[in-house]
Amino acid sequence: MSTTTTSPGPTGNPSATSRISICSQESPLNGDTRIHDAVQTGLQCWTDRHPVSDNWWHNAIGAPRRLSDILILMVDELPPDLIAATSDLIRESRFRGTGANLVDKASNLLSLACATNDPELLRQAIKHISGEIRVTSEEGIQCDDSFHQHGPRQMIISYGRGFAATQAGFVELFAGTTFAFSDEKIRILSRLILDAQQW
Repeated sequence: MSTTTTSPGPTGNPSATSRISICSQESPLNGDTRIHDAVQTGLQCWTDRHPVSDNWWHNAIGAPRRLSDILILMVDELPPDLIAATSDLIRESRFRGTGANLVDKASNLLSLACATNDPELLRQAIKHISGEIRVTSEEGIQCDDSFHQHGPRQMIISYGRGFAATQAGFVELFAGTTFAFSDEKIRILSRLILDAQQW
């Protein structure tokens, strides 16, 4: 597949959008078995064919994100073999990399852990997510509150914006749980957003 025009996944994630539509009590599509069957057939086709892009991001982050969105919405209605096959593809995210890329991969695996009730994977994912909120001279948040990715490159608006938005969501999600971020991590993230990005 071309790295510039396509990704190995449904554009705009219509499968997850359709699934959300039939899950919502307010939706006129709620309970429509045709949509459910179409999403399941698409997921089966995806796992059978396992399309691969020549762009690593689609394989390690983009496609697993879309698959994890579908799995977390449909896990109670899928056959075990399809859950296992989908889980294998989501696990291609792996805990590798640094900064925003690692957080994106760990986010996919966090969704998988929730969908499959895997507490050990959940702990690992949260450890990697929270571990990236730190000041470093490598990729991630720098001592001047800027953000580097792909080496010593200033990426405060591109990767940094995605990193900050994702982590801010986790601050709220984990608040009041044993996984809540420390006050120091929240201060570091707040400085990235308020003292660097907002300017």
